[in-house]
Amino acid sequence: MRQQTVLTSVCLASLAAAWVGGVSRPGFSGETQAVFYGIAYLAGGFYPTMGVWNDLRSLRFNVNFLMVAAALGAAAIGQAVEGAVLMFLFSLSGALESFANGRTRRAIRSLMALSPSAATVLRDDLETTVPVASLKVDDVLIVRPGNAFAADGVILEGNTSVDESSLTGEAMPVDRGPGNRVMAGTVNRFGAVKFRMDRPVTDTTLAKIFRIVEEAQQKKAPTHRLIEKYGGPYTWLILAATLLTFLWELHWKHEPWRDSLYRSMTLMVVASPCALVLSIPSAVLAAIAAGAWRGILFKGGRAMEIIGQARAVAFDKTGTLTEGKPHLSDTRFAAGVLPEEVMADVASVEQNSEHPLAEVLVGEARSRGIAFVRAAESRVMPGMGVEGMVNGKHLRVGAEAFVCGPDGMDAWVRDALDEFHARGLTCLVAAGEKPLAVFGVADQLRPGSLQAIRELNRLGIKPVMLTGDHAASAAEFARQLGIVEFRASLLPHQKVEAVRELEQQFKTVAMVGDG
Repeated sequence: MRQQTVLTSVCLASLAAAWVGGVSRPGFSGETQAVFYGIAYLAGGFYPTMGVWNDLRSLRFNVNFLMVAAALGAAAIGQAVEGAVLMFLFSLSGALESFANGRTRRAIRSLMALSPSAATVLRDDLETTVPVASLKVDDVLIVRPGNAFAADGVILEGNTSVDESSLTGEAMPVDRGPGNRVMAGTVNRFGAVKFRMDRPVTDTTLAKIFRIVEEAQQKKAPTHRLIEKYGGPYTWLILAATLLTFLWELHWKHEPWRDSLYRSMTLMVVASPCALVLSIPSAVLAAIAAGAWRGILFKGGRAMEIIGQARAVAFDKTGTLTEGKPHLSDTRFAAGVLPEEVMADVASVEQNSEHPLAEVLVGEARSRGIAFVRAAESRVMPGMGVEGMVNGKHLRVGAEAFVCGPDGMDAWVRDALDEFHARGLTCLVAAGEKPLAVFGVADQLRPGSLQAIRELNRLGIKPVMLTGDHAASAAEFARQLGIVEFRASLLPHQKVEAVRELEQQFKTVAMVGDG
């Protein structure tokens, strides 16, 4: 792509030099101008001509051949500037298309990077590191903190929190233990776990997502597909018409050779669908770039061409409608406690944990200017919480079952948990000898999301939210945004199925987001 960009730039510079020299300098010789036009032809026409040559070797004629022939024909009849401009536009079109395709290739490489190349498998009670490709169904794998799961399967031993954001878009780590499913490409955040893979590595959730992205790369705009379908016959038709025009002028009308060539080449240049061929990748890239400036990612030219026909828009939630980062949404403190003192103690314990929810509470204390120390005798319990000693007091922070124990919890704690869960918040409880606080953590709406949804509703376009979040959280965000229809707990391939179902109802559906 870099070479193509350089050649396109050289073509433009040479074209500009020839034109500016001819206009502003009366002494600018025709030979010098011709040299600049020749450089423009060579630089701008290199990649198009190579593509046409490869097509001809396979006995394929298409509109690209017609474009190159038209540029050469323009030079043959003394209109080198028009041919050079055409070569520049043709080269620019190819460079822009390569740039757009490069973005998709980078997306595919980022997906491939999610899956580890090797895994630790337990065989004959011995841990062995083997290539992922050699894994088989029913193999028992061990995954340590910070490592990614190499396959889909079910946990046999160990408790942990799993970062599934790469697949589901869910910003919050999900607690997983014996009997829970894990997916390839997700990351084990804490304790070591042992799991049994139940699908071949070629049939994992990540592999399905990889195939979906590859399919998206192959989708082309309807006009592009139309040109590919009829480009060959059209090219033969124009070539035949050009030849007949030349013979008619030369032999039947007995016109001079140059005049005959001029008229036949004029026909070829006029009949070449230059604007149609050049406009497609340029228009698609311009639309993608405009969306990118506004934080929107569109996938493929097909989506761009039919966007104006869309009667429904499916939105990925996390990172599209929301920031994709957890923050402290609400807090309830026990009666008679000092909130600043509780926050200081909680931050002292939580700073020993690397859990994203712990980072939220520590960050909240710092943002309030609350001083705290590091807790002593700290212990992280994967999937449950963290405990430690602060100023001689034992403190626990985490899930309610871990913090409150078998004796249950106070009524105010239960009321706070019920309220927060109903609002779709992720809850943490802090307790010493008795419960001290309940924290509700959630993602945050992105600026402009509410306005965008209101505008779609005003235009009569139905917004639909698709998310990997659980139903309660999805319902709360849908309520805030004014979205009537949403679907929750979806994996990426399930989002594709949801879009196909919407297509049956609305015929034309747009998808916004990276889900």
